Amino acid sequence: MLWFNCLSASNGVEQMKKLATAVALTAALGFAYAAPTETVNGIGIAANDITYLSFHWNGDDDGFRIGTFGSSADPELFLLNWAGTSVLANNDDSGPGLESLLSYAGGAGDYWLGIGRYNTTNAEVIAGVNPGLGAFTTNLRFRANDEYGHHHGDFTNIGAPTTTPPSQRVPEPATLVLAGLALGVAGLVGRRRKSE
Repeated sequence: MLWFNCLSASNGVEQMKKLATAVALTAALGFAYAAPTETVNGIGIAANDITYLSFHWNGDDDGFRIGTFGSSADPELFLLNWAGTSVLANNDDSGPGLESLLSYAGGAGDYWLGIGRYNTTNAEVIAGVNPGLGAFTTNLRFRANDEYGHHHGDFTNIGAPTTTPPSQRVPEPATLVLAGLALGVAGLVGRRRKSE
């Protein structure tokens, strides 16, 4: 009987080890598949202005969602293309209370997020002006739509808030140098063809 009790205890320890391993593995897989979340806190939106953040989404066509939380006023969100000339999606009052939750089913790429106050129009976001609205602060949460899928993607290069509309931003010096080189090469090729 004593031998049987020892054997049972030994099997119990082995069973507990297997259970602990299974729990750890399940937790690890859960963390691996859970959608990454990026949070940006303390974004200030000045009176009569729009605030913009750039970001890169490297996920698939399941897309992503961006929500506000802890806002001191009623925010409205706008997703713009990289050139800042087109509003791809916008949202007001889809989150809890007066918060906004914008959802977009789009593939990998670079985007801009515009943040205005309630009643901001698409034209105002593209122009960067929101007349007659007071200042407020908000926080943002970026999340993949496919929360527990295998190919949810994540967010990188979330830029610092700016009030310069994307359509009016000056190209970076490196971009200007590359453009100049391209024009120079095109000029040389054209010149060579003329002389032949």
